[in-house]
Amino acid sequence: TETEGTLAEKLQSRFPRNASNSLIDRITANGEPSPVSVWPNPFRASRAVRVIEEPELLLRDGTIRTARRRVRPSEVPQVPQLWRHTSSDGATPRVGIMFGDVEDVTGVPCWVNPENTEMQMARVTEKSISARIRALGARWTGFNREHSDDAMYLALAREMGGRRKLSCGEVLMTAVQPNTNLRIKNGVHSVAHVAVVESSGPGAGFRVGGDIGACVTNVLKEIQRYDRDRPLNLTSVLLPLLAAGDGGVAAETSAAQIAQALERWIKDTAAEKRITEVYLLARDLRTREAITGALEANDFEPD
Repeated sequence: TETEGTLAEKLQSRFPRNASNSLIDRITANGEPSPVSVWPNPFRASRAVRVIEEPELLLRDGTIRTARRRVRPSEVPQVPQLWRHTSSDGATPRVGIMFGDVEDVTGVPCWVNPENTEMQMARVTEKSISARIRALGARWTGFNREHSDDAMYLALAREMGGRRKLSCGEVLMTAVQPNTNLRIKNGVHSVAHVAVVESSGPGAGFRVGGDIGACVTNVLKEIQRYDRDRPLNLTSVLLPLLAAGDGGVAAETSAAQIAQALERWIKDTAAEKRITEVYLLARDLRTREAITGALEANDFEPD
């Protein structure tokens, strides 16, 4: 085993000592560790060496986590990495990767909610994007904030009208109500609900109902039409990986089809381009790697 001195030398050779005397000050947006200092504890130093070899495990709050634990969204800076297509003339829309939890995303006025064809939002106790948007888009009252007006769910139900279900790829737009976290904290003005998955039958969950790329194209067109009629300045959009949750589609597959659709949209000179940034949500490291690989494979490069 290595001695404490050897471990300390290994750390100091890679990173200079800083004044804060904490193991980790921060992590940069691309996963590279920041300068560190060394604790005089051999066990902690050995953990530090192991984690430094895996930079994605260095967290902003100064803690170390093993690979078996998903990085907490609040521990990762919300600094999006922007990409531009190689055919870009400098004025075309850019694609960004937003790494972390959806609740920590701010400054993007329009979010995309991947829904089922019946437009039945998930329960707020679930972990899906639909559930999170439903909870954030409601006003909560009561001693323990246990009562909700379910504003987002009701707004979507009104848009459905008397229809029982939609076709895959159809999009409904809803406004975000004032005095909700989604408006106040996240700064979201509108949500685009796109039908991506359909029911597989009672007790059988959901399956993809159509082409993911077509869903992306349709939702971008509908957001721009909606913004043109109001206008609300919906120039940036948050787009989660479609059907990568309950739809059962692998993150790599969803990311590839989304990147292909974005490439077609950007290269289509006749397509409306009111949107200037499309941010792809990477909820974990695997999703981020899938998105990065898909963008590279479709001729996008860091801006």
